[in-house]
Formats: sequence, structure tokens, C-alpha cells
Amino acid sequence: MEESIIVFGQSYLLIFISSLLLAPEAVLFVTAAMTDQPPLAVLVIILVVSIGGSIGSAAIYFLSAMLGEKRLFKLVGKLERYYLLNSNDLIQIFGYFKRKGHWLVFFGRMAPTVRTIVSIPPGIIRMNFRVFLTYTFMGTLVWNLIIGYVFYYFWVHAEAISSLLGAYAAVSLGVIILLAVWLVGRNIARRLMNG
Repeated sequence: MEESIIVFGQSYLLIFISSLLLAPEAVLFVTAAMTDQPPLAVLVIILVVSIGGSIGSAAIYFLSAMLGEKRLFKLVGKLERYYLLNSNDLIQIFGYFKRKGHWLVFFGRMAPTVRTIVSIPPGIIRMNFRVFLTYTFMGTLVWNLIIGYVFYYFWVHAEAISSLLGAYAAVSLGVIILLAVWLVGRNIARRLMNG
């Protein structure tokens, strides 16, 4: 297991491919386990993960653009009976994105629940792709810098933490960090949705 983590952590290509498909928290958590890396190498990994995540988001943008507004409204019409979403919700969401879409994209990248779906409305309304990609990359980078260095410093000091508090406490601390990150992300998502 440890050898596979070392191989993964040293292969920027594997990190890049993983970042296209997986949440950045998962990729950064595994690579942060490579505690012998200097902070500058962690920055390179964060950049690679941010570029991969932005390309993955661009793919969702283009798939949404190909789906188009008419097909989306047709699909939502079929789902309305399940109370998942209705046409009025979509019209309201598209209105937000036409007014403040770049900021919604930027902050949406920092909200774990919203990160993937925040690429759909810009694709549907055909937001300027350069603007979309710029704010996607900036939001992804800011989030990954925070998460990446939190994980990195947690792993660097894991031995000291473990010896002071015991293995159980170190795991509990990791869960608390993940929970705090999730709560902050959820709070950002709620604020974005409320206005």
C-alpha cells in the first residue's frame, strides 16, 4: 500500500488523470501522505490537480452546452412529478448565472456539494468560455491550496500528533478537519443559492 502511494505521489501524470475524475480532496489527501516532499513540490501537485479539475469542469460545461436549454427543460418536465426540480427553479438559476455567474462559478468550486453541478448552468446559458474557465481555475486553485496544505501539514505533523494524542485522536482530528471543510463548503453553497 505504501509503495503504491509513493508511486502515485511521484507520478504527475497519474495525479493529473485522477484529478480529472476524482474529487480534489481525495487526490490531495493521498499525495499529502508523501510527507518527504518539500512544500514547493506540494504546490506543483496542487497546480496539477487544479488544472485537471478545471479541464474536468470544462468537459461538463461543453456537455451541458450540447444538451442545450430546450432538452434540459424537457428533461426537467419529466422529473417535475418527482419534485426534484421544476422549470421555475431553472429559470431562477439561469437568471442568477446571467447576473453573477462568474462569482457563482468561483465560489461554487469551493463547495464540495456544488462543485460538479456548478458547471452545468454556464454551459446551458453559454457563458463566455474564457470567463468560465478563468473563474473555474481560480476557485479550484484557492480551494486546493487550502485543502492541499492543510492535508500536507497534517501528515507532516501526524507523528507528533499521534505520539501526543494517540492514534485514535489523530484519526479523530482528521475527521474533524474534513468535517470543518465540508461545513464551510456547505455554508458557501447555501449563501450562493440564497443570493
